Amino acid sequence: MKYLTLFIIYFVIIYLFYLFTVILRKKKYDKYKKSTQIVHFIKKYNLDFTKISFNKFINIIAFTNSFIMSSTLIVMEFIDKYVMKILVAFVVLFVLIFICYRLIGFYIERKNKNV
Repeated sequence: MKYLTLFIIYFVIIYLFYLFTVILRKKKYDKYKKSTQIVHFIKKYNLDFTKISFNKFINIIAFTNSFIMSSTLIVMEFIDKYVMKILVAFVVLFVLIFICYRLIGFYIERKNKNV
């Protein structure tokens, strides 16, 4: 129960930070569209913002990034040694990024075909 509440707290804090620094700053959308993360989705999964709204997409990215970071923090709670925490965090972080971004990519491909 302790870890579940920690996960929820981490998730909410990270999502709120992402919300205030990226999602609500509509003037910075053009700059954000040129970021490496968005360019990756545009090139790899043929992302078209006429078929998927940009606002919905960045909310999905914010939700996913919050999940990835909070999951990594929870995994680090199980480890005592500092050096091992860092090593495990890198491994977990990269595995979660790969899996979650791949799932977002499949979702984008389905939306592009269905619309």
